[in-house]
Amino acid sequence: MIQDGIRFVVGPMGSAAAVATKDQTTSGKVITMTLAFTPRALGVDAPFAYRPVITTGEFSDPQVAWLMKNTSAKQVVSLLPNDETGQQIGVANFNSYAKAGAKLQVEYFERERVDFVPILTRILMKADGLELGGNSPTTAGLILKQARELGYRGPVFVTGGDVAAEMLKVAGKDAAEGTYVHLPIDTSLPDTAAYVARFRAKYGPNMNGFSPFFYAGLQMLFTAMKKAGTVDDTTKIAATLDGLSDVPTAMGKAGWTGEQKYGIRHQIDLPFYVGQIKDGIVAKVATCDVNACR
Repeated sequence: MIQDGIRFVVGPMGSAAAVATKDQTTSGKVITMTLAFTPRALGVDAPFAYRPVITTGEFSDPQVAWLMKNTSAKQVVSLLPNDETGQQIGVANFNSYAKAGAKLQVEYFERERVDFVPILTRILMKADGLELGGNSPTTAGLILKQARELGYRGPVFVTGGDVAAEMLKVAGKDAAEGTYVHLPIDTSLPDTAAYVARFRAKYGPNMNGFSPFFYAGLQMLFTAMKKAGTVDDTTKIAATLDGLSDVPTAMGKAGWTGEQKYGIRHQIDLPFYVGQIKDGIVAKVATCDVNACR
């Protein structure tokens, strides 16, 4: 990558791509800002990889604990894609539900699947909760719609991803009513509201919830460049980036965490939220950090 003049990459976006390119970006000293949820995307073996988004590893435990405290679900089923992303999320969610005193049954499916009726018919018989976190918005909407059509009326949890808007379109307002969703941003925060307004003015209203996270990550990267006094020496920039804390960003003041979980502080440290769909609108019902939701 260096021979092509590439020193910075916003990405890779998926877990499989992050794992596949990690050796090349590391050897080339290319600073990456990845969306990959897999724990393998970060580590002491990837000193130039940073993650400016909050993953299952950060939000599963506090979010699931809050959901199990505030609902009656104890036997939860989850449908996930059978790939690196789905498998890693499945393990994290299974452990989080166990810690919260609930049982999670995970069923995997191939990405191209659109008919979930056979799986849902089998697994919903004894379920009192349905977990859809880790799916694309469209897939989450399809599963939710088909579950409701089969008569499932229990609570639905989407503990990952910015899925609410597209899921509502696919499943419909009635099917989505009451669904608990991971809410990545709080637009009542002035800096975040200002970012959303600028985005809408330039690109329109359909902003993905991960967008301001990447913007915040780049704000931290540019801050590191200025402090390091270089845009070419990625080793120096990375060392400076590692030491940043309380950097003003579109998401509020940000720093890094993750040393205990990944062996390196390259995981962005920001709050996140639990939302609930009410009459087609997502309302914030809890504010979270890596320790708890309140």
